Amino acid sequence: MFMYTHLPPRPTKLGIFRTRELRLIGIHTRRTRERAMRLGKIYRVRRGWYATPDAHPDLVTAVRHYGALTSLSACKIYGLWTPPTTDIFVAVPDFVRRSRTRGVTRRHLTAKLPGPLVSLDTALIHAARYEPFETALIVFESAINKGLIQINYARRLLKQIPITRAERLLKRLCSGSQSGSETRVRNYIQSLRFRVTPQKSINHVGRVDIFVHPRMIVECDSRAHHTSMANYQNDRSRSNSALICGFLTVRLTYEDIWLRWNETKIWIKYLLQHGFQRWKKPAYSPAS
Repeated sequence: MFMYTHLPPRPTKLGIFRTRELRLIGIHTRRTRERAMRLGKIYRVRRGWYATPDAHPDLVTAVRHYGALTSLSACKIYGLWTPPTTDIFVAVPDFVRRSRTRGVTRRHLTAKLPGPLVSLDTALIHAARYEPFETALIVFESAINKGLIQINYARRLLKQIPITRAERLLKRLCSGSQSGSETRVRNYIQSLRFRVTPQKSINHVGRVDIFVHPRMIVECDSRAHHTSMANYQNDRSRSNSALICGFLTVRLTYEDIWLRWNETKIWIKYLLQHGFQRWKKPAYSPAS
């Protein structure tokens, strides 16, 4: 039987406690609990559950809904790259009434909940089972990129979901993408049946985010890494070097990838299907 190895953090890390767990922060009696509440050190979330002021609000929401944070919301707590979303994903036991709350997506579980946060394994399985294909691919590749799981472990996790979907994810899963933006762009280009290599080293250019064979470079810029003047100049110098070598560089911003994606896909598709024929053969081949 497959045993999960990524357990949720202790309550002291999350700031969410059952009544009996308050002793972990020095609260042993009802009197000391009430005093801590008066001083604002803790507050009651619901019967039997308390939180510190710095507890993540999504965890508090999960406990108020008699559940545990899961799927994309849990992946975010574990530090994974997640697509922009305003929804909170909560796993609840089967006995919880199937009602709808705006902004909260429920996943019903038969297993006992571990606390306010499911394990990373369960969060990934829920994402793979319930979320759109691209979204599931993004969080799995983020977990691999951060060293939290390896591809072989991902294969074991994906055995918990329907085989057709698991096989599709495994076929596209890659260890090279360094952000969800790169995963989204690479996945789209692959869906157009072009061969791509993530994080490819190219002679006289350096390492690029995505290399589309035979001669296109795609760079996925982010606010965090491409906003300083030095980085801006370096990016343009690399693009010029690539041009001299015969490679076409396409540079996408965060807004291109996440706020104007439908428009971006149209011109990427056009460029891929109609632009290569008019582009010169590269003077240098990519480094192996």
